[in-house]
Amino acid sequence: MNAYARFLSRRPWPVLLIVAALTAWLGWWTYHLRIDFSFESLFLSKDAEVTEYEEFTKQFGSDDNAIYVVASFPDAFGPSALEALDAATRRIAARGEVSRVFSLASVLRLSKGRAVPPDEAQGARWRAEILANPALAGNLVSRDGTTTAVLIETTSAIKEARARGRFFKELRQVVSETVTPKAERVAYAGIPVIEEEYSHLIANDQKTFPPIAIGVFTVLLLVYFGTIGGVALPLSTVVLAAVWTVGLLTWQGRPIGVLTGIVPTLVLVICIGDSIHFLSRYTEELPLHPERALALETTIRTMAFPCLQTSFTNAIGFGTLLTTSLYGVQEFGLLTAVGLVIGFVLAMTYLPAMLALVRPLRRLGGIAGGIERGGSVLRWIASVNERHRYAVIIVSLVVTVAAGIGMSRLKTRQSWFQDIPESNAVYQDTHFIEERLTGTFTLEVVVSARQPGAFRDPANLREVERLVEYARGHAAVSHAMSVVDIVGEVNRLAHGGAERFRALPGTAKELETDLKLLALGGKEWAEWLPRWVDTSWTRTRVSVHVVGADSESMGRLVEDMERFAREQLGGFDVEMTGRSVMAGKALQKVVDNMISSVGWGCALIFLMMWLQFRSLTVGLLSMVPNIIPVAITGGIMGFAGMWLNFSTMTIFSISLGIAVNDTIHYLARYREEIVKDGDGVKTMQRVLISTGRAMIFGTALLVAGFASIVTSNFMFTRNFGILGGITMITAMLADLFLTPTLMLVFHAWEAKRESPLPGGPPAV
Repeated sequence: MNAYARFLSRRPWPVLLIVAALTAWLGWWTYHLRIDFSFESLFLSKDAEVTEYEEFTKQFGSDDNAIYVVASFPDAFGPSALEALDAATRRIAARGEVSRVFSLASVLRLSKGRAVPPDEAQGARWRAEILANPALAGNLVSRDGTTTAVLIETTSAIKEARARGRFFKELRQVVSETVTPKAERVAYAGIPVIEEEYSHLIANDQKTFPPIAIGVFTVLLLVYFGTIGGVALPLSTVVLAAVWTVGLLTWQGRPIGVLTGIVPTLVLVICIGDSIHFLSRYTEELPLHPERALALETTIRTMAFPCLQTSFTNAIGFGTLLTTSLYGVQEFGLLTAVGLVIGFVLAMTYLPAMLALVRPLRRLGGIAGGIERGGSVLRWIASVNERHRYAVIIVSLVVTVAAGIGMSRLKTRQSWFQDIPESNAVYQDTHFIEERLTGTFTLEVVVSARQPGAFRDPANLREVERLVEYARGHAAVSHAMSVVDIVGEVNRLAHGGAERFRALPGTAKELETDLKLLALGGKEWAEWLPRWVDTSWTRTRVSVHVVGADSESMGRLVEDMERFAREQLGGFDVEMTGRSVMAGKALQKVVDNMISSVGWGCALIFLMMWLQFRSLTVGLLSMVPNIIPVAITGGIMGFAGMWLNFSTMTIFSISLGIAVNDTIHYLARYREEIVKDGDGVKTMQRVLISTGRAMIFGTALLVAGFASIVTSNFMFTRNFGILGGITMITAMLADLFLTPTLMLVFHAWEAKRESPLPGGPPAV
């Protein structure tokens, strides 16, 4: 380390040239970053449920992928409405990205040969027929006949964000030209619509977060240091770290998503702490050395290990997210951990290299100088720790117990709209459609027989019909459909359209007759049947539309459906799948994984602290002021009624890693100072006055940085900013009061005149 410090302080140019070259390369990749989002990125994993869902969609397709364009008319069966729907259906179906379009107009054209009735009487008959069809009423058209949907299934061509954006722009143009002029209201819904909205909101956040964070940091650094160098050096260090991090992601061909979207800001916010501590120590050393090179070398030697340790513990907090089974969470954790390592590398290379070149910083100006010269607040804190050490411990214990009570109230819940505010247009459109028509999220049920061709027997289809009727009667279900509805409609048509024949045929022979009639119905009918039953008639699908499909209501529905199938359909195998089911199961895995990851994080941080400070006692004590802020954050979430979900669960692992930063800087300086006189009280006073100012200001920067992302369009990011700021404040208070108090109560390193530092005290 001595050789490295001498080299960097006297020959900074090679380091700066390497940094410039890497910045140019990674900056080019950052300029070309892509923004994209899909819900699979949140819950995709290698689990069996994902494989089952992929197999299901290959065989049957899925209503989860449908786009709903819903229009409300005075009369959806009126000539004006049907003409508009027919024009829209035809134009949308002509697009290459669309595999299928289904609307009221296409149903009428398919069954009646035309989309618009020739006269009012015919229209009334069509209206009565369709509203009597349980597969269409409450699904394709509202039961009052005023609101209807155009269901659009797309190909994989719109999976990529840019292609999806172009498609939705052109889709809205078609609808605005055909349907909107004649409709009272038009709404868009479906998971693809939500994914497109998420991508749009992520792009807006990327334009907002970094400028706000940089602007806030600029003001605070200027107020704190009082010099241009005190602003430019730490700020440029963390900006480079953010650029490198995003550049690496883009270089790997990965887009920015809802989780990774906050990584650049997190790197800015978290990494700036090391730069603040480094500059603060450097300004302390400048008056003590005849040459600034010697001051810089001493700063590098004394700060390298504490900064390495804080960066490593931060990386551990995010790295524990790799223990989850979800790719999206893993990517978020890995990318942020890499960004924090990059921030450390730049703080130990670029920052000192620049300090070796620029005009020497004066002793601290601004608030920092005032704290250093006066230090009245820090002296008061030191006196509290000295005189009321046991009271500090008791208060900490009471707060922790209260936090535990709050944590006991935490509940897990996941919703497709948990991160979008109620004022969002897509949120409002979806709820409008659920109120007027049907749920846009589905539970997909696969019923498998144990003999090939079993569902060509009407008796077996009646068992499926029982399951469908049970689903339709469930409180969470707005609509359910199966192959039974198709066979019933064909049977009705085979008997001249009489409504009383809308039922399953009585015998297998009659069913075969209906199926032959179905085969003669043309391409549309031939393509419709394979979506509901496989070619061997051994597996069939039931699509259940759910209102407000959060994980809690979906979980109850799945349990009820499984219980009914187990008790009433013993001769069949029944599987539940769909995106909502996968999201609910993934949430529970995240909860389990996070509990495990926090445990691993605590163990790794304790081990590192033990090895770093060569004291089991110090290692154990150092964990106390860092677990308490995490517990307080959880307690606040519990008392505030916040859910545990994909978004909020990440707070715990991350907070643990960040909260330990000030503890490391305090203990490193305490260990260095205690050798001077072995007096714990005097050492505590000196360390608080010297290190406390950087701890306070570093926390202020962290809180300001977290506050900058509270402006996000996403509830997840807002909660992350609020909870992160709370954690940082409580962690700072714990390190100003509890950490020094614990060192005093347990006499850590006291009366040890020999140096506890490896290799003796640092050279001055």
